[in-house]
Amino acid sequence: MSSKEEMELQGSIKKMKKVCKVIQVGCFIALLAFILVWLLIAYFLVADIIKGIVGLGEAVHLILFGAFVCSFLIIALRAFSDIVKGESPFSQKQVKRLRVLGTILLICTILETAVPFLPIASVYGGEVLGKSVGVVTTSNADPPIVKLNAPMLIMSAMCYGFAIIFKYGVLLQQLSDDTV
Repeated sequence: MSSKEEMELQGSIKKMKKVCKVIQVGCFIALLAFILVWLLIAYFLVADIIKGIVGLGEAVHLILFGAFVCSFLIIALRAFSDIVKGESPFSQKQVKRLRVLGTILLICTILETAVPFLPIASVYGGEVLGKSVGVVTTSNADPPIVKLNAPMLIMSAMCYGFAIIFKYGVLLQQLSDDTV
């Protein structure tokens, strides 16, 4: 490889690391914002449970969904952090992360699909300074309507697919390292 090609390659890697750093910061900000909103909604939900307005089903759904979203953002944050540190994206660690992301998305899809079948009617939100905040009512229909979040299901399949592609890349890299 000529020095000009090597310089271009180094420049491309430097640009990629900058982009990954921006995405890493974005994931961190999104995680903090989500946690703040999640805690605020959880506070109002707990207050409504104490008042007897809503049942525990909503709390369980909120906790599970929030935990899955937080896990998703933490995994994304770690993946981009590793790239910023100079680690290869084609590693067994990244393959595992992609599988976990696919599993999280699949579980969220199943959870969203199952919610209409749970015996809950809910009001999310509460009041701040006498004003209603984030009030969403849901009720069980007779018969329940099945809602399948196809985009999330497709994203789950894509994460599993990327995990396979990354695994293939890891194996090719190992084969190349062994033959050199």
